Formats: sequence, structure tokens, C-alpha cells
Amino acid sequence: MNGWTTPAIGIFLISQLGAAVWWASDVDSQVNDNSTVLQQVIQNDKQIAIMQVRQQSIQEDIIEIKDDNKELKELSHKILNTLLK
Repeated sequence: MNGWTTPAIGIFLISQLGAAVWWASDVDSQVNDNSTVLQQVIQNDKQIAIMQVRQQSIQEDIIEIKDDNKELKELSHKILNTLLK
């Protein structure tokens, strides 16, 4: 082997090490980005669950209001019929 073999191997290893560090840095950035996205998904899921509970409550209230309106309508008709007699 000539005198250039050792420096060539050294340069090759340093370039491979640099590529490995660059790759690891990119992977770390992707992991951090994915972690942030996952946290947002979890937060959104919690908000959706809260909204579903609220929506169910609103639907129950609407049904109750409709029933009350029917009763008021019937009572109004009874009062009107009594006044008209």
C-alpha cells in the first residue's frame, strides 16, 4: 500500500461520520415534528370528545323545548277554546 491509503481511509471515515450525523439530525427533526403533530392530534381528540358531549346535551335540550312547546300549544288552544265558548 502506498502512503495515500491511510489518509484516504481517514477521509472516507470522516465523510461517513458526517453523513451519519447529518442523517441522525434529520431523523431527530422528523421525530420532533411528529411528536408535535401527535400532541396536536391528542388535543384535537379531547376537544372533539368535549364537543360531542355538548352536542348530545344540546340535542336533549332541543327535544325538551319541543315537548314544552307542544304542551304550551295545547294549553293555548284550550284557553282559546274556553274563551270562545
